[in-house]
Amino acid sequence: MDSKVIETPSKKNWMSRFVPIWTGQIFSLLGSAVVQFALVWWLTQKTGSATVLTTATLVALLPEVLLAP
Repeated sequence: MDSKVIETPSKKNWMSRFVPIWTGQIFSLLGSAVVQFALVWWLTQKTGSATVLTTATLVALLPEVLLAP
């Protein structure tokens, strides 16, 4: 009978794969927030309308609110 040794992933190996994914996610979320803020700011500067500011902010935040767990 052949005995096979099953290796379990080490903690270091797990962390070395997780950290780049986690870091990328942080940068992605930060970039999305900056772009969202810049678009709302740009629309407000171009139109000078409080209604446009409110609408743009709601449109930007509504998907996050509706899809949040």
